[in-house]
Amino acid sequence: MSPLSEAPIVLSKPRLLQRLESPLIFLLAGAVVVYVGLMAIGVHGLANWNGLSALAHAVDVLYREPMVNLALVGFAEPPATALLYLPLAALFPYLPRVDYVTCIFGALLLGWCALLLNGLGKRHKLAWWLRYLAVAVLVLHPVSVSYAALGSPIVLLLTASLGMASSLASWGEKRHLRDLIACSSYATIALLTRYEAIFLVLAAIGYIAATGLGPGVERWSRVEGLLITFLLPVAYFVGLWLVANWLIMGSPWHSLSIMFGTTGAPPQSWSTGVLVTALLACPFSYALTYHELRPPRPLGVGVGPALLLVAAIAGALLWPRLYIAAGAGDMVSWWSALGGMSAVVLATSLVLAVLVVGQYLQPSRDASSVSSRRPLAGTVLLAVASIFIMAAMRPADMVIPAGPGAVFQGHVAFAHSAEAERQVADLVAREVAHGTRVVIAGWPGFAIALYAHVVGQVEVLPAHTPDLQVAEQLGTGDLLVLLGDKALWAGAMPHQMLAQEWTVGEWQGLRVTSPDAAPSTSEEP
Repeated sequence: MSPLSEAPIVLSKPRLLQRLESPLIFLLAGAVVVYVGLMAIGVHGLANWNGLSALAHAVDVLYREPMVNLALVGFAEPPATALLYLPLAALFPYLPRVDYVTCIFGALLLGWCALLLNGLGKRHKLAWWLRYLAVAVLVLHPVSVSYAALGSPIVLLLTASLGMASSLASWGEKRHLRDLIACSSYATIALLTRYEAIFLVLAAIGYIAATGLGPGVERWSRVEGLLITFLLPVAYFVGLWLVANWLIMGSPWHSLSIMFGTTGAPPQSWSTGVLVTALLACPFSYALTYHELRPPRPLGVGVGPALLLVAAIAGALLWPRLYIAAGAGDMVSWWSALGGMSAVVLATSLVLAVLVVGQYLQPSRDASSVSSRRPLAGTVLLAVASIFIMAAMRPADMVIPAGPGAVFQGHVAFAHSAEAERQVADLVAREVAHGTRVVIAGWPGFAIALYAHVVGQVEVLPAHTPDLQVAEQLGTGDLLVLLGDKALWAGAMPHQMLAQEWTVGEWQGLRVTSPDAAPSTSEEP
């Protein structure tokens, strides 16, 4: 029979499902985030101020001036989140609610995390149901889905941490240079998302150097080459950020001083909070770390991810001022300060779980390594102890701020009500439509400008305290939208009066009037 007359080859159902597996995992993970985000934003009016702040910087870059101006990316926070928001910020004029951009951002990143974890399971020959179980834990975990649903920068740190851990595991197994470059790329993103990720970079440096110390007279040259390959992208992009701070803000350390210049002393219970938060993020994190780092044994594929987890916890314990602002020593304060650490613990723990399960379900891959690590008495003991500790902490309210049931009803953790800001935005939009000059003073005033779709048409001051130059420029008929007491602004404007027109929550609408035209009650709050 002629080849032209042969019947066309039809993909079998299993082969077709294999080809569709990655797109389906990405879409399902994104759909979960979009659903939770729409519930949180549309039904409960919640927002994550850090995610919305990054979006505000991206919108400023694109729309505040006639030409795109990267200098407006903002120097009070690390730049990676705002830069990654730039493509999505182009959707800003076309969405009925600007919050939806943050939801899309989180869906894309958590979908990518799901692909990374599923790919790691494939490389280690895990059965499909084990891979899907690991992906489900990641996507449905209250910590990951809460941060992703509202586009927090923490979801970007989660992605970078998962990428670093997965790349280090692959590097430890096969020593492919592409894994080292991938780890370097993820490390750069992590460091430009949260500065405390420097501890992750140091842990990766130590592991990569150790893997290069093999036999031979050229081992130090080998280590040098590996570290240069890893550190070059990190140093390049971090250097660019420092130079940008120097050229635009006058000091290369401007962003660092803003982030850490006002931190307070840690509460007495800080160490307990760090250890408990790591346990709540993943109950088996300590057991998995012990399993990979227990001596004596050669450097295995799980040592790199385990060192990342140890570095995240050790950094929070040893340098708490990098993590906290002044606050109480309760669980809410712990989660607020340790959100980045909890994301790293969750990401690295899931990678470790995949590696450990893969090692023991596939003993033929490295039988000698498996047999040398038995018995698992210490690992099992730590896992059981972790379960009992979790049960004992529950009566003391040491739990994740929002459980799975609450999260999937839209009551996500790490969020704030934005109803007052949305109401103020409606009032501001009407004022701008009538040609009134509006100044918004207070945090999160950027949210009001975003909600009102008046970015570039109003002036937003990050602090509620008066800016003397702005105060001098305010004229009769202008509107000052202020968070808090107006006494300081009234003192900065001796030739003008501030007449209160409305109050929404803690926000006040103050009309600038001349002393002759102001009513006698205008000075009352």
